[in-house]
Amino acid sequence: MKKTFKIISIFIILTIIFCLNTISKAEDIEKPNTTKNLFSTTKADLPVENGVDGDAFILCSKKVTINSEITGNLFVIAQNVEITDDAIIDGSVFLLADNFTFSGKVVKNIFALSNNTTINETANIGLDLFLTSGSEVSIPENVVNGQTHISTPSTEQEKIEQKEKESSSFLDWVSSTVGYVLFALVVFLIIKYKFPTYIKNNEIFSKNIFKCLLYGILCLIIIPALSIILLLLGVTSKIGIILIALYTILLFICPALMLITITCVYANNAKETPKFSKEKLQISLLILFTIVYQLLKLIPVFGPAFAFVMAVFGLGTLAKSIMLIDVKKEN
Repeated sequence: MKKTFKIISIFIILTIIFCLNTISKAEDIEKPNTTKNLFSTTKADLPVENGVDGDAFILCSKKVTINSEITGNLFVIAQNVEITDDAIIDGSVFLLADNFTFSGKVVKNIFALSNNTTINETANIGLDLFLTSGSEVSIPENVVNGQTHISTPSTEQEKIEQKEKESSSFLDWVSSTVGYVLFALVVFLIIKYKFPTYIKNNEIFSKNIFKCLLYGILCLIIIPALSIILLLLGVTSKIGIILIALYTILLFICPALMLITITCVYANNAKETPKFSKEKLQISLLILFTIVYQLLKLIPVFGPAFAFVMAVFGLGTLAKSIMLIDVKKEN
């Protein structure tokens, strides 16, 4: 859009300059024969067949056809503009038209704003093409020697949609991360004050990593299998439904539980300072680890696999903790 406004601004300025020149000459030249700088306003079709030694300023309500050499720049505003394969523009082209057909040669740049644009294979642009078109444009290969800057309704819409999608995705991630951080903190506080032994006993995971993984895999298989058996028996179907519901909730909670476990492993081994208590350290680490976890989940393939492994480890750690509690009660 900025390029479009720039092009329109250029044409407005050029139109003012052109009008001042035509007024100062006090005449309307429709078909000039001069080879000097060309200043022309006309309501009829205008073929530029004679070479122009200098710049050409053209304002036409119908069709302008350029089929000769212009040693300077071409400034043209018209309903239809055609630059034929016989045309050579030694400078740049500044163009505003409803329909633009280009087959000739431009030594420098083309700045064009048109509704319909056709660029043929015989065309050649020495430097860059800056084009804003109301319809799709096909540019043949080796026509533009510099850079091509094309803006069409579809590309502009695609850019807008892409920006909206990126913005929406980022906001979704932020809201999801904030929500999961708050959820992890709530689970942490519940465990801290209701099950304080879990927080204090950081050896559950650090000294039983492989056992936690094994227990997690076993729980992942046994609980669904047991639920299906209970459902099939009929009499115990309600228990099976409850077990499936608890299993689903556990799978959701277990990644947070694993993050809390890792937090405790690090925090419990850290030295407590007067300014930074262990509880503050635990909360800070939990927030940090949760954000990192959410970021890692964004990685294709690895992210979902990582989240699954975290859930399995969390499930295994929970199972191991329950087993240790039962052992302590028996003793």
